[in-house]
Amino acid sequence: SAKVGFSLAPDKRYREFGDSSDLDVAIISPVLFDRVWHSVLDYKNSRQYWPKKNEFKHHFFDGWIRPDKLPPSKKFSFAN
Repeated sequence: SAKVGFSLAPDKRYREFGDSSDLDVAIISPVLFDRVWHSVLDYKNSRQYWPKKNEFKHHFFDGWIRPDKLPPSKKFSFAN
């Protein structure tokens, strides 16, 4: 909404950007993305317990790595 001047969210459609608006920010690092992706792939191939695997895949295929969907392993403690 900060870019276009109004919200595109369905429940806030066309509400103007203002002082009470939130701002979503994404920081993109191809190096970190690749490092995490390779670690995730290794974990998946190990067939260890991963209750949020399908949720992770859903977001990953849209280009997102959601830290709260990573495997439950100390290897991903940086996501905390």
